[in-house]
Amino acid sequence: MVFTSQVDNTARSSKKRPAAESASGVHRKKRREEDTLQTRFEARQTFPLPNLVQRSVQEVTFAAHILDVTGELNVASLAHCLCRGDALGQVDMVFDQLGCACEWDPLWCHSAERVEGDVRKTERMLRECCDLQVVRLRIGAPPLPMNLASSPRYIEITVPAKTSIPKAAQAFGKRISCPEPFASRLRQAHATKRPRAVQVANDLFCLCDAAYTKGFASMVKLVGHNNALNMVQNVHGVRPSIGVLATSLALLRTKFGMTTKQLVTFVCDGVASALAGDSAEVFWAGLEKLRAQGMRTKDLVTFVRGGVASAIAGDTPEVFWAGLEKLRAQGMSTQNLVTFMGDSVASAIVGDTPGVFWAGLEKLRAWGMSTQDLVTFVRNGVASAIAGDTPGVFWAGLEKLRAWGMSTQDLVKFVRDSVVSAMVGGKAAVFWAGLEELRTKVEIADFVCDGIAARLKRGEGRLIVAVVDCIGSKLAKTVLKKQPMLKVLPTLVVYLKNTPRDQVMEALATPARRKGLNAALRMQQA
Repeated sequence: MVFTSQVDNTARSSKKRPAAESASGVHRKKRREEDTLQTRFEARQTFPLPNLVQRSVQEVTFAAHILDVTGELNVASLAHCLCRGDALGQVDMVFDQLGCACEWDPLWCHSAERVEGDVRKTERMLRECCDLQVVRLRIGAPPLPMNLASSPRYIEITVPAKTSIPKAAQAFGKRISCPEPFASRLRQAHATKRPRAVQVANDLFCLCDAAYTKGFASMVKLVGHNNALNMVQNVHGVRPSIGVLATSLALLRTKFGMTTKQLVTFVCDGVASALAGDSAEVFWAGLEKLRAQGMRTKDLVTFVRGGVASAIAGDTPEVFWAGLEKLRAQGMSTQNLVTFMGDSVASAIVGDTPGVFWAGLEKLRAWGMSTQDLVTFVRNGVASAIAGDTPGVFWAGLEKLRAWGMSTQDLVKFVRDSVVSAMVGGKAAVFWAGLEELRTKVEIADFVCDGIAARLKRGEGRLIVAVVDCIGSKLAKTVLKKQPMLKVLPTLVVYLKNTPRDQVMEALATPARRKGLNAALRMQQA
């Protein structure tokens, strides 16, 4: 059904009334009309709504135009076309009846600087959308590299920047391969504007706006305006599913007793996707199962991070639950599991190489790590390194640290996310060279923090050594560790080398004086 406005009729009838009464009457009728329109939209919403945040009016209207040509246009089919794209990872639109996934690429947001990103997305679409043709409609945008043309499923259509939607649709219809009767309808379609496509696209925008307004108001009642706004802006998937998520937040409060603070912490990207996805019932059952296993509400808030939520509601939840039972059998308590299970640990358990991850844990146990050591050691970065693409590099790094005399406890203290990233990253050689020089001056397991590891990776190891030489390892640790002095490291070294020692010691004697020195060095460095 296409909704039409009655404002013109209202305006005509109002001419017979006095000016003041006429104006107020028009206002009241218009408001009633808008309320009726919203009610009619809400009444017929029996289908999922797409994410329109990053979609232009033009691309939604184009999708509606194609559906109108094929004879399948209504608000539900247009929403489905766009939702299918959302499900495939922010693809603009998917026409199942035509067997294609389509990207709308206007020049204003697909300039030459975006070519590399467009290529990566196209390659992903070809890899993941195995049963679909991948079409990129380049509206004045530069063509993509020819290596994509080697795929028989890739179609690139280039038209001038100011091409109208009907003409773009005509070019699309001439190139796409699809079954009858759709092929004939697309080829025979005239490049003329289709008012019904424009109207249905507008109806969908109105429907999404109405759903968003209602859902946001519900979220505000539950968590407050600022928290609701923060969720919408920073948690992926909240905006298009805000109505479902508002209902889910209410259930989390009533069934699990979550406070406002806990709700805000709990709803991350993975949780939002699980609550609003096709496997929502599986996710809710998983939460009940965890509670039955002894997890309190505050434990659930910490435990069910993005990766855990994805594992519970993913394609192989049974693998995740089996992994959890295995960890319990190895001696991990509920509290151990809450601390141990991060995004990357969950991904490693249900990923492509779970055997590698479990073997890695056994190897660490063989080195003498207790269950508590493993809980502390196997952080997200470590789990990713053990089950990642280059586990050999990570293990070689650990062996090198052990050869330097690090005990198991030293490894647990030293190896954190930033260190793992430096060990296996592209600048590993620079990191190791800086660490080699630094270890002759300090106990690196106790000295190196995240910031220092990052500076070692950037080749600033000699500057850190210079600070240690000037003021000693104990004071250098105090000055550099968790301090903003690392941001002015080159200037700090110059200051230490050119300032009398007693003046340096006085400037570093207290936190307040160090803060003042840091401010002065920042001004000097700027």
